[in-house]
Amino acid sequence: MKALKQFKTTLKEIKHEKVKPKFCPICNSPKLDRLLMTGILPSIYVCRECGYKGVLTVELEKSPKE
Repeated sequence: MKALKQFKTTLKEIKHEKVKPKFCPICNSPKLDRLLMTGILPSIYVCRECGYKGVLTVELEKSPKE
């Protein structure tokens, strides 16, 4: 039962997480287009700047204030 509660908590956190800006891992451009989105498979992104095509992107995260 404990594992199920942890799973529910994790799903709630993911559901309410804000969308983070995505950047190209090659040229760091934010000009990414989602090429393919198929259910549970990862989305494929294409960079309009350098032509990168793949599932990996870089997400911008705010650093904690000290």
